[in-house]
Amino acid sequence: MGFHKMLVQVTWVWVGVILSEMAAAAAIPFPLALTGCPDRCGDVPIPYPFGLTEGCYLKDTGDFFINCPKDSAGQPQPLTGDVVVTNISIQGQIDIMMYNALDCYNKSGTPLENNTQPSLSAGASFTVSDTQNKSP
Repeated sequence: MGFHKMLVQVTWVWVGVILSEMAAAAAIPFPLALTGCPDRCGDVPIPYPFGLTEGCYLKDTGDFFINCPKDSAGQPQPLTGDVVVTNISIQGQIDIMMYNALDCYNKSGTPLENNTQPSLSAGASFTVSDTQNKSP
């Protein structure tokens, strides 16, 4: 009976060692971009197939290039076309910041001329999610 109890304790020690090794391996960041390519624009990670420089993004279409100019405050700002990118997940979802489309009318029902309409022409090959599309 004593041997069986000791065997179980040793087994649990090995399980603990294996789990701690797995946790240590998980703590090592996995490269998001291709080797030798930048993987961040400011605070936004840029995983492949997206990329910031020539040779670092999927080039079948132009949609995977992320431009990284500085904004008015001098901070790097990821853009696809003229649309601000706030996040790119490795599951394939890109989050952008846009204004809401508004159709405003005066009291007589005539559309106002200063209506703003969003443009997603830069990401023409992407689709808009009907479940994830929302205001923050």
